[in-house]
Amino acid sequence: MSSSSQAIAGAMETQIMAQDVSARNIANVLTPGFKRNIALVEAMDKGGGKSGVTTPTVTGIGLDLSQGPLQPTGNDMNFGLDGEGFFAIETPEGTLYTRNGTFRLSENGVLVTQDGSAVLGESGQIQVPAGTTKLTVGSDGQLHTDSTTIGKLKLVAFDKPGMLQQAGNSNYVGDAAGPKQAADCSVHQGCLEASNVDPMTELVQMMSTFRDYQACARSLHSIEDSANKLYAWARS
Repeated sequence: MSSSSQAIAGAMETQIMAQDVSARNIANVLTPGFKRNIALVEAMDKGGGKSGVTTPTVTGIGLDLSQGPLQPTGNDMNFGLDGEGFFAIETPEGTLYTRNGTFRLSENGVLVTQDGSAVLGESGQIQVPAGTTKLTVGSDGQLHTDSTTIGKLKLVAFDKPGMLQQAGNSNYVGDAAGPKQAADCSVHQGCLEASNVDPMTELVQMMSTFRDYQACARSLHSIEDSANKLYAWARS
């Protein structure tokens, strides 16, 4: 394959991956706390520095951590975050972090996510006493039942949150530096933070990427057609 063909094929591969990222964003438009994914693209020499041909290559997936709109739900077990923080949750894979505040009480009275992962407070799992008629949370994460304070939500932040690794279900794996206490974050009870994905923007991006892919495909076909004609002429 010629260097021109290699460059075009590499660009087409990157465009396919970019389409996958946009499709994932659109699929999560209605997922509370979901953060828009961004394809991180760099010019790389896929020949190990020997080919002299650089192509745009997706090197990872970043996160757009801009604030999503807070939407009232009327459900006191919904907690929306405003600011830089994440909830900490206990899962079989270890401690993960999320912006999705769709919570409930387990059969044992533990505050959990919809899939049953325990929501962590600053002292561990949050146990709501039996017979509690009302659970309230302050903007600082302090939890109260009737007239008793039962704990405080563990709200954390990261130095480079845009590079957190995704673990599915709007959950993220912490970075090597580990979490720190969130300094600029408030909790809103009875609300959920909506996804920050703009579906129209993603659709426009997908259409633009598809047009670029078609243009590359035509160019690649033209190069191959010219090469085939040259080969046929050389053999005649």
